[in-house]
Formats: sequence, structure tokens, C-alpha cells
Amino acid sequence: MTIMFEDLINIFYYSILFPLMDGFKVFIRSNEFYFTFIVIFLLSIPITIMRCYQVLTKGKTKFNTFYEILVWLFRIIQYSLIIFISNDIPVRSLFSENNWNHIFQNLHHIHLEQLFWDFVGYGLIFGIYNLLIYTVIRKKWIAIVLKKMYDNETNTDLIHQVIVIGIKNLFLIPVSVIYLLSILKII
Repeated sequence: MTIMFEDLINIFYYSILFPLMDGFKVFIRSNEFYFTFIVIFLLSIPITIMRCYQVLTKGKTKFNTFYEILVWLFRIIQYSLIIFISNDIPVRSLFSENNWNHIFQNLHHIHLEQLFWDFVGYGLIFGIYNLLIYTVIRKKWIAIVLKKMYDNETNTDLIHQVIVIGIKNLFLIPVSVIYLLSILKII
């Protein structure tokens, strides 16, 4: 059995290119949603600050558990708002069991084959996103900036981690959650 050139093109198109194109459309819609509703973006700011503080202190503060609980409380609020806003459900009915049942009923309409390709697109898009973050935010660049700002030696590895964690918590994580909720048909 020989694979023809046309078969290779079809394999490439349907296994990489198509999920990437489809995933990019979902990625654009996820970003549009995230930046349209300012309250969702604003909830990312305290999460980002607490995560950056945790990296700066390397978890050596006695309040680390408290910060972790706060981060997850803010995230639960943020994710709940994403779900309720996108489903056009009033936030005052957040604790309504009927609303949550209605929201999760769409999980029954997921086609496993489509979900597989959606996850391929998700992996490709957010893999590229992570790669871009690490490509743009380089330790060497941070060292140059810090040297110009401060004469003394600073921990460029730590500052690099803080900046990367900050960008991920402010942009990548919320958008990736919106993306996942979208492909799971929750929003």
C-alpha cells in the first residue's frame, strides 16, 4: 500500500491545517469576548498580581495558602461570569440549579470526533501562544532593560518568571478557558 501525494496533502490539511484554521476562529472569538466584557478582564488583574507575588516570594510567605484560595475564588467568579454572560443568564441567578443544569445539557451534543479535532486546534493555538510569549519575553532582553534601570545585579530569572506568569494570567489563561468552554459547548 503506497500513500499518494494527494493523500499526504489531505492528511496534512485535515490533521493540522483545518484544526488550526478552525481553532484560530475560536481563538479570535474568545479574545473578542474577553476584551468586550471589561469586568471579566478586570478580574484577571488581582489574579495576576497575586500570582506574580507568589513567584516573587517563591511561596515563602505564610499567607501563600490564603493567596491561593483568593486566586481560585476570583477564578471561579470570573469563569462563572463568563458562562452566565455568554449564555445571557442574569448573574443574580448564579446559584440556581436549573440554570446550571441547562448550561451543562449542551455537553450531550458534543461529537467525540469533532471534540478530538477541537482539542488538536486548542493544543496548536495555545502551543503557538506559549511559544510566542517565550520568544518575545527573553531573559537577555530583560537583563538589558534591568541593567539600564538599575546599576546593581538583579535576578533576571525571577523577573522573567514574573513577567511570563503575569502575561499568562492576564491574557492566556482566561482566553484559553473561554476557548475550552466554547468547544465544550458550555458557552
